[in-house]
Amino acid sequence: MKIEKAIIYGFGKHQDVSIELNGRMNLFYGANEAGKTTIQQFIVQTLFGYPLRTQNLQRYEPKAGGKYGGQLHITD
Repeated sequence: MKIEKAIIYGFGKHQDVSIELNGRMNLFYGANEAGKTTIQQFIVQTLFGYPLRTQNLQRYEPKAGGKYGGQLHITD
């Protein structure tokens, strides 16, 4: 399985973002609080499910409000 593209509608600090992933490996880097873990959690939660509001897990709802979630474009 290969993730080719991530489209984030709204997830944590990221809103209306499209990330192209190419090659064999992609590296996310940046300063503290840049949103690296937020992107990682977006991928995990999109693949395995978003937590319910009743669960005691961080949901990463959009900080600016608006549409929550996104898409992953995957090839196998």
